[in-house]
Amino acid sequence: MVKLLKGAMAHGIIRWYNIIFVIIFLASSCKKERGGGGQPPSKNHSTFNISNTKASSDNDGRVEIDITFSGLSDIEYLQVRKSGAGIFSEQISRNQLATSYRYIYNIQNDDPKTFDLAFNVRYIDKTESKSQVVQVTNKKGEVINGGDSTRERLLVKNVTRIARVTGRSISGEGLINPNSTDQVWDVGGTDLGLSGKQTWRLRNFLRRYFWQ
Repeated sequence: MVKLLKGAMAHGIIRWYNIIFVIIFLASSCKKERGGGGQPPSKNHSTFNISNTKASSDNDGRVEIDITFSGLSDIEYLQVRKSGAGIFSEQISRNQLATSYRYIYNIQNDDPKTFDLAFNVRYIDKTESKSQVVQVTNKKGEVINGGDSTRERLLVKNVTRIARVTGRSISGEGLINPNSTDQVWDVGGTDLGLSGKQTWRLRNFLRRYFWQ
């Protein structure tokens, strides 16, 4: 009786070991089959490279980033994401790309002083490359030295009228008129239909307050 019990127990243990082995094998096989986009790309895939990891916009907010591809035949699209700023995602399909490609990003109104653009490639077989990140410095609208260290160039934006410089106030205009040129200089308008006397007075006014 004891021998029968021992034999049954040994048989049961061996059976459970077999079941556990089968479960582990099946789980491993399923994991391999589900690889998809999470798997690293094959060594035979085309690659891309961004030589400069830092870029700055110009005064108009234009950012240029040069990208080189070793090939395009197995690429589905280039994906661009933004981090450290508002939500932004863009996909550039293969037919828009070139082996030497210049990506253009236009600074948006809510972009901070610095943020990152992350680039990666989606391949036809649904795998993806590793991301390459470019740090962008937002210089839109900045004052830039003109080159002679004495003059500066300023990009003017979001212009709002706050006062009248010359001329007589118009009913309902809603602007302050601190210069009162219609009373002090007899300049009641801003058009070119001025008499010689008015032109002389306007010239003196501009020379006094604006011209150096």
